[in-house]
Amino acid sequence: MDARLPVHLGHPAPEARAATAAEPGGRLRHEEPEQQSTLKNLVVDWIQHNIEPRWLGTETSDCVAVLEPGQPFAAGRDELRRMLSGAERRQEVTIGVAIVGVVDGIRRPLSPYDASLTLPDENSVVLAERLPAGVRPELHADANNTDRDLGLRLRNGRPHDAPWWTMKLSGNHWHPMAGQTHVVQPDGELHPILLDPLGCPVMAVWVPSDGSMRWYLLPDGFDWNTVVDWLVHHAIPAYNPEAGRRHRTSVHVAPDFETPAEIHAREALAAMELRYANERADLEVRLVEAKRAADAVRDGLFFGTGDLLTAAVEQVLIDAGFSVVNLDKELGGTRSADLLATIGNDSVLVEVKSEGRRAKESLVGDLLRHLSTWPRLRSDMTVSGGALVVNHEHRTPPEQRSNEVYQRREFVEALDVPVVGTLRLFDWWKSANWQAIRNAVLGGEKTPVVPSTEPLDPSPNDQQRRRWRWRR
Repeated sequence: MDARLPVHLGHPAPEARAATAAEPGGRLRHEEPEQQSTLKNLVVDWIQHNIEPRWLGTETSDCVAVLEPGQPFAAGRDELRRMLSGAERRQEVTIGVAIVGVVDGIRRPLSPYDASLTLPDENSVVLAERLPAGVRPELHADANNTDRDLGLRLRNGRPHDAPWWTMKLSGNHWHPMAGQTHVVQPDGELHPILLDPLGCPVMAVWVPSDGSMRWYLLPDGFDWNTVVDWLVHHAIPAYNPEAGRRHRTSVHVAPDFETPAEIHAREALAAMELRYANERADLEVRLVEAKRAADAVRDGLFFGTGDLLTAAVEQVLIDAGFSVVNLDKELGGTRSADLLATIGNDSVLVEVKSEGRRAKESLVGDLLRHLSTWPRLRSDMTVSGGALVVNHEHRTPPEQRSNEVYQRREFVEALDVPVVGTLRLFDWWKSANWQAIRNAVLGGEKTPVVPSTEPLDPSPNDQQRRRWRWRR
């Protein structure tokens, strides 16, 4: 029968917590009121992971690893010391997983650090400082395959808005009953696994100078199930292979006794997981970049006014194949329309406006005035016409706005220039319908009066095609 790996967990057993919680004011001897680890209330199928959990108050000297051991001077110190003594006697490497930084933690007002963790040697401390939102860490180039696997699991598996903490190794401060505080030098090194954009570790493993431990320091906010899976199938076989043989688990078999089929399947699985992790990371980067590019246009067209709206319209026209000149910048002030858009032999003035409610019909007059004054501003260039682009009803959610800028039939039928709403412009831009954008701006198609029941890109057979020319 397959045995399970004993793993120490630095929390009271669930049944002990449940019984104590039912008692008024009850609290376990091992329970720390400030402990906020997600492992405390985690529901894990330990049998599926081939693990025998050893909670606080149980024997730990034969444990092969520890999850969330807590501080050496707090509750659980006896269990931790027995586990370390057992591993030292067997000359095995102790694998530990500890959290540095809590998602809902409160920043310490008199310290630049938000969290600290005393390491098992009791002389070394990890200090952590919370980073601003939006940090995207990268794998350290020197991390080995086992550690890279854990790093990818955390980087890709944690929520995008989960915080990160930079980590540094420091010596402990001893406070004797009398006399000055004594500061000792830390032992060992922090080996980074994930780095922030400035090259500081946000996930690392502490290895003491004698190499007897590998203490993985992880930021809060991850799924413990994926870390437990990594521990059983990657960390223990890599760093403590004797543990599997000692407990006769089918998960851990000495490489010399594996068949070629087992070796090939295991290596193929590891390669597949690495490819998946890398591909996922690449796709996430592409998604972020695509969203950033879309937001610049989408937010400008939907909610923008002034320069923000003009910049969004300018980008849409450029994507549709126009060469665009910002006339406010070139001519200064508001002497003419906002943009000059040119494609082929056609150049048009584009006036960009925004209205919190329904668009005023007088906006068309602004464009007509710019068309009439254009020859005096630029006698060297003839424009074919003009177009009015309006972000109307921008104080209303986009899905509740009318598609068309103007609805009064008599006014729309009398228009001598094309009028385009930013909602329709966005729909064409989103679907890369560049011809529809060119037709709308150049006046190749006249917008329907009531478009709500008609397609966004009306065909020439459904509507009258018109062309407006403004010549000097």
